[in-house]
Amino acid sequence: SCLSQGRVTEGLIHLQRASEQNPHGFVMQIVEIGLGVAEELAAKGGFGPGPRQWAERAGHPAPDRFQDPQTGRWGYLGPNGRPVVKAAFSQAGDFRGGVAAVCQADWGAIDKNGTVVVPMLYSSLDTPTVDGRTVTGFVGGVAVAVQRGRSGVVHRSWRVVVPPRYQHIAVHPAGFLVSMDGHSWGTLGLDGTMLSSNGPSRS
Repeated sequence: SCLSQGRVTEGLIHLQRASEQNPHGFVMQIVEIGLGVAEELAAKGGFGPGPRQWAERAGHPAPDRFQDPQTGRWGYLGPNGRPVVKAAFSQAGDFRGGVAAVCQADWGAIDKNGTVVVPMLYSSLDTPTVDGRTVTGFVGGVAVAVQRGRSGVVHRSWRVVVPPRYQHIAVHPAGFLVSMDGHSWGTLGLDGTMLSSNGPSRS
């Protein structure tokens, strides 16, 4: 997403982190694709603005999570410290890109007004990234969504990018690292189409 916004320097930082923390062969292949995109963008328009701090990347001022001490449920506070989304959730993630993953019986997502934008249909919305993190919610506008034990990818608009058919998925700025069985891996583009595979995880 950094590269698509012309933030080449920030994108390169993420690519470096991915290559250092998870140097899997297919991760490095995605890094190479990302570096190629970064090189083209830099040649055409430079490296763009400097890297942003988290608050700006999250769409500051993003509501902050809070837990109701009486019910134990989670909601969100506005900049003035008052609730903007009532504490109605058993679990909740931070706002990222204007949406937050929340759970009642199942997981979905809400916008800053508390409106459900991704219906609560998923057993989890925990998103692994190729730099070794697992984020509760969305990374670059997408989240890894689990249904009936299989992982897919949903956009924050609830568009299904990758149907839930994989055992593992990790999100990268240039696409997705996927596996059917945990042993054979492939890469998907940001639109969900297969780019490469080293075994039976080809869909």
